[in-house]
Amino acid sequence: MRRISKTAAFMFALSLGAVAMTGCGDKKSDSESGSKETTSAVQTTGETTTADASAESTAASTEPTTAAKIKYEPTPEILNADLSEGLVQIGNCVFRQGGYMTIGDFITKYGKEFDMSPIKTDEYLLGKTNKTVQLTSISDPNLKISVTFENRNAGLNDHTKVTDGVIDMVSEVDKEQSATFLAKGLPFKSDMDYDKIKEFLRAQGYKQYEYYGVDYADCFSDSGNQFSIYIVSKDKNLYDYQSAFHYVFSYDSSTLKGKESYCQGWVSSSCVSDPEDADLVGEDAAADDEDDLDTDEELDEVDDVDSEDEE
Repeated sequence: MRRISKTAAFMFALSLGAVAMTGCGDKKSDSESGSKETTSAVQTTGETTTADASAESTAASTEPTTAAKIKYEPTPEILNADLSEGLVQIGNCVFRQGGYMTIGDFITKYGKEFDMSPIKTDEYLLGKTNKTVQLTSISDPNLKISVTFENRNAGLNDHTKVTDGVIDMVSEVDKEQSATFLAKGLPFKSDMDYDKIKEFLRAQGYKQYEYYGVDYADCFSDSGNQFSIYIVSKDKNLYDYQSAFHYVFSYDSSTLKGKESYCQGWVSSSCVSDPEDADLVGEDAAADDEDDLDTDEELDEVDDVDSEDEE
């Protein structure tokens, strides 16, 4: 058997030691590299989380805020008003329609309630051309109104300063806000069905007539899905004549449930016919016949008295 020399044995042992040292050196390097990568990852994740939180905070601070919806109730003024006045409440303000106020007066009265900047006070209206502006409530940004004005007395080429324009109509832009009330506190979204609408109109002293294409003052007609009536004002407007306000009370023809109550517009009282000429229907016709009969009997009695006096 060959013997390994001391020198060879020493060299062999030295080689094994070098290999072992090389293996430890690699393992230590991997550990340090892994530690550095982990630390870097943690630091990067932390920076990302902080950046995301900052971005979310910035986004939250820049998102537009939605104003809470305000619930409006009819004021004593509108509850006590008569339909012939042409008043409408929008929000907490009561406006008169039908030619009773100029734009200048409107700005003076409601300037603290609505942003009036859309009204160009240095401009003019040409002829009878009307103009409509939308105004936003100062206290309730969700509430917007539409104001229509003109000068019905203007000549073809006349120029009327905007502040001298006469207000025709004031209405709520988005009626789903449920901020509109007519006289007696009637809401736009009607809670009156077919029978209650008729009962309400009769309670105001109005009679029903058969519609044949002629509009009569202070009488209402039924077209199958709505009641319509022209109500004449008791005083004259800025045009020096009485307004006749056109009110509509709509209902569902299938269920007879109420839908909407609103003022559709207005005309001169001269545009509607005398209610004495209206062909009344139903119980109103019967009541009118009784009144005529009573009148005839009274006239007969007067004739009899006159005859007796002559004898």
